[in-house]
Amino acid sequence: MKSFSRGIGLEKVMLAEDTEIADDGKPIGKKITPTIVRQDLYNLEQTYISDPVVFNSINKIVQIIMAAGYHLEGSEKSVKFFETFFGEIGLKGGDLTEKELWEQIFKQECIYGRSMIEKIYNNVETKIVDIDVLDTKRMDYVKRNDESIMLDKYNRPLGYTMSLGVNALIAEQPIQPPQDADVPTTSLYLPADIVAQFKLYTFGDGFYPIGLIESIFQGSLRKLTMEEALANAVYKTGFPIKYAKIGDMTHEPTRDQIAKIVKQMSTTNYKTVLGLPYWVELGMLEAKNPEKLQEHLDYFIDQEVTGLGIAKAFATGAGEETNRATLARQEYLMKLTMKEIIDKTVQSFRKQIMAPMAEQYKLPDVPFIRWGEIALEEIDAQAERLKKYADAGLITPDEDLEKYIRKLEELPDKGKVLSPQREPQKDEPEESEEPEDTSDDEEGDDSD
Repeated sequence: MKSFSRGIGLEKVMLAEDTEIADDGKPIGKKITPTIVRQDLYNLEQTYISDPVVFNSINKIVQIIMAAGYHLEGSEKSVKFFETFFGEIGLKGGDLTEKELWEQIFKQECIYGRSMIEKIYNNVETKIVDIDVLDTKRMDYVKRNDESIMLDKYNRPLGYTMSLGVNALIAEQPIQPPQDADVPTTSLYLPADIVAQFKLYTFGDGFYPIGLIESIFQGSLRKLTMEEALANAVYKTGFPIKYAKIGDMTHEPTRDQIAKIVKQMSTTNYKTVLGLPYWVELGMLEAKNPEKLQEHLDYFIDQEVTGLGIAKAFATGAGEETNRATLARQEYLMKLTMKEIIDKTVQSFRKQIMAPMAEQYKLPDVPFIRWGEIALEEIDAQAERLKKYADAGLITPDEDLEKYIRKLEELPDKGKVLSPQREPQKDEPEESEEPEDTSDDEEGDDSD
């Protein structure tokens, strides 16, 4: 039996200062179902798969974000609990590892504009024991017969439906949908309290956010069409269509003559030599100025890069020279885009997943997720910058700074440098294990 707070989606949010804020407000404004026509999520996924610029750009965004890493800040008990929980993701009901989970969240946000996570509860439905990523393109809000989203008095969705395919047939829902809900027989109902939704760019009432692909979807289709046209033009340049004009004012061609010439031309190659009457004129149909198509293709690529918010050098992997100052500015704007994606995601993750878990497991606080700095530079450049700060006296060495740098550079803790294991050489005795230190136990016995 679910608690009342879980049933209507009300959960207390605990701050690090052990202050609880009860969600007991009552909004007067009402949200409505948007009517603007949006692009189908399946089409957005197809664009990600088919368009190399989009595919590479989104992958690079996710890779750069993941390379920064993150750590938790909070009380020792809470941090240790969530570090253990993150390390065991996928072992108690889910399928993804911690790294794969974050990658899927960021990738789905970029593709669809939103990502959805299932909060997997224990058998008695009292505590979250695991989380897993849902296929967002198959998810939608639970609606009434008139296609309006079902909301509670706080303007929050009552739940979601998950499409299982046209051939699926669900005789009975595992969880009973709300009254008046129109749930297709091919869809599964999921209540709002077991789903966490992360949104990228929202507008209006915020039900259907937008990702990085939708604004460039039509441009991507035109670019792919232009690429096909350019490929055909290049093909015709290398393999032009051969033709023959047969006959003149005094020589009316017969069907046999035309068929004979066509047969001869169909078997020709660059070594073929033909002897033909003077009233037979050979020629080739080929594209004129195919290089002009490349200019139009570059235009559509620029439009894609603009919508994706990534520097063109990163999106296309181009190796041509780029103005250093211009590239530095583009990198800065690119960092802003990634930081915004990170901030929105980690705040939603903390609120929708970590906060209810902290209450369920009676933790002292909800740790903050501190994502690492987005680094688009070489490691030695970062080291050089830190050295300049130290030389200028802006930072002074201390134990906390050393710990931070070791964590930033993924170096082992001081005094825990591990040497690589090696096999003992011939005639070299193997190292025996050191006896267990029992000094503490002996002292304890003396004190007793």
